[in-house]
Amino acid sequence: MSLNPTAKAVEMFMKVKVALNACIKDNNVREEVKRSIRARSREIPTMMMDIGLVPVLSFLLAKSGIDNLRKAANLIENLKTKCLERMSSEEKVDVKDFSYGVYAYVILKYLEEYLRPKERVESKELPKSLKDSTADKEQLADYVEKYLEFLLNGVNSQIALRILGPYLEQFKRLCEAEFPKESRD
Repeated sequence: MSLNPTAKAVEMFMKVKVALNACIKDNNVREEVKRSIRARSREIPTMMMDIGLVPVLSFLLAKSGIDNLRKAANLIENLKTKCLERMSSEEKVDVKDFSYGVYAYVILKYLEEYLRPKERVESKELPKSLKDSTADKEQLADYVEKYLEFLLNGVNSQIALRILGPYLEQFKRLCEAEFPKESRD
């Protein structure tokens, strides 16, 4: 498996962009989500270098909540989730919190491809992938908890950061090029 962070970042960015354009019919909401994702792509890598990977992932998950991570994953991977405009009116989704979920998924999905816990394959309790765990909120929470534990105990965080760095930098450049600025950017 070759490491190609630029190609993976372009692929993930296109998935996010297509999902947002397909699912969010209200232009104002869509642009607000894009602005918020752009802001996350600019602030989170610096935070990651300052405090580390696991604390940043924990922060992202605390800000988004497991529901927004699940919605983001389903939106990006399946395009089967409710459109965000319907989620906003029915479930009061906070755009900023949702953007934290999107960014957490962008990171976790990439890490999972290159850093896999062995017990994931051997355990029948865990799904085979992050994507497979999005159907059930509790299953996703369990998967994320075990993956964070793996990152904390099983991987040198410097290796994980070196793998993530070029990917997140390219993702940020794409967000800066195509998504509108937040008013405070």
